[in-house]
Amino acid sequence: MKSLLTFIDRETLSESHDYELNLKPVIGNLENPSIDLPIAPKKFDWTVLENPERLVKSFKFKHSKILKAFLNEIIDYQEKLGHHAEIKLEDKIITIETYTHTVEEITELDLELAKFADLLYQDVQYYFLTKRH
Repeated sequence: MKSLLTFIDRETLSESHDYELNLKPVIGNLENPSIDLPIAPKKFDWTVLENPERLVKSFKFKHSKILKAFLNEIIDYQEKLGHHAEIKLEDKIITIETYTHTVEEITELDLELAKFADLLYQDVQYYFLTKRH
């Protein structure tokens, strides 16, 4: 099976980012994060939890095949980004919790990971539910 990352704009996965410099806390409104990805999800609907400040969202899947594709791609993306979230799997629900441990806050890396997860979720739903595999 072809990697779903091939369906996402290559600019999103650009190696030109200097992620070491992006460890500063994000300032501003989380409804309008400053990370520019090629296609923004319609709504940034992640929950912000405190102590430490972190982003959390659950993704529900109807089919395990879609869940597996999502999980594989999010793991691959974390490796490329060099930033890892806590991922919990229960039944057909994946919950992602992300924050930057060194500063115990949400940073640009966390927002980028969150936006990617939202885009990926949309892509896998479309890819598997609109085409026969």
